[in-house]
Amino acid sequence: MAQSSEESESYSVDRLAEVSEFIIQLGARAKKLGMARGARDALAEIVAKLEATPLQWGDPLYATKHAGGMVLQGLWSPFIVRYVAFEAERIVCILKIRVFPGHPLAGED
Repeated sequence: MAQSSEESESYSVDRLAEVSEFIIQLGARAKKLGMARGARDALAEIVAKLEATPLQWGDPLYATKHAGGMVLQGLWSPFIVRYVAFEAERIVCILKIRVFPGHPLAGED
């Protein structure tokens, strides 16, 4: 059986510079708390979902001004991820990552 284009082509995932900085800070905090592996595994799972099914994984928040884009928010413990997906271009950009309030990794977010 042939795969649909949705299944056969993964999305390219990028992130804003602020997200990269947050991940570096989060990694240091997670290491200090002995939670580095769990945080790394959760982030890897998030990226896998964004590469495979970003429009199905997150909850839609609003359409972008650029035609065909949707801003969504997805949850994967302990993270809340806001991202934009462009289906035609098969591109995802992570706009923001936060930690669930009250989680030890939340620290001073």
